Amino acid sequence: MTYVSSQTDDTWKKSQGKDTRGRNNSLCTEDQILLCLMYLRSYTTYLFLGSIFHVSEATAFRMSRKIETLLIRSGLFSLPKRTILQTELETIIVDATESSIERPKKKQKLHYSGKKKRHTTKTQIAQDKQGRILRTHFAQGRVHDKKLYDRSKLRINKKTKKRYDL
Repeated sequence: MTYVSSQTDDTWKKSQGKDTRGRNNSLCTEDQILLCLMYLRSYTTYLFLGSIFHVSEATAFRMSRKIETLLIRSGLFSLPKRTILQTELETIIVDATESSIERPKKKQKLHYSGKKKRHTTKTQIAQDKQGRILRTHFAQGRVHDKKLYDRSKLRINKKTKKRYDL
């Protein structure tokens, strides 16, 4: 673990340059690596990881992403892609849903959905027949389902059957 931490420290220093600003991390490098590896192994929520390591959910997310990119750059790890190969899928189902949110203080018009008559966030989910979620994409409530699909840039193999609710 110490070898991995020294390699990620070296990679981090090379990528940052001489001028690093901001607060120091509350976790040592070994704990950050452990947090990232726990997430990659079990895909637990960042809220749970944050409670284990006594940091906020956002901090757990930032640390996990930072360490993941450093591990890949260092060459010590080759992390598998999280998406299932779309060549092996028969059918992909794409649907979008709206979730109500608290009224934003600024830019309310962007979140207001005329369909639901309230402020919402839109979520697009692409899944296979077995119900495994392949990809999600989020937008403000005012965005139409078709425009959300176009923005998500979901690449689907031509041989795969597609079912949309746009």
